[in-house]
Amino acid sequence: MWQGRLLHYAVFTKASEEFAPHYLAEIRHDMRQTTLAQMESKLTVELIKLRGQTETFHRAKAFDALTRPLVEQSLSNINEAIMEDYPQR
Repeated sequence: MWQGRLLHYAVFTKASEEFAPHYLAEIRHDMRQTTLAQMESKLTVELIKLRGQTETFHRAKAFDALTRPLVEQSLSNINEAIMEDYPQR
């Protein structure tokens, strides 16, 4: 059923290429350029997202590196404050 249509399209395409090859080449070129531009814009968006995620990761990693010493110092300060009032023997 669709094979018959495919044959007509193939014949039309072949005839069109012989009739106006420069015109069809220009259309193909425009289609490729549009596709390239769309792909480039998608890649740019993804690159921006990736840079943001990388920056967020590095900030979180730096924050985590600071968290442990701050918690340890805070616990030490709390223990010292508690022990000030504790009678010593």
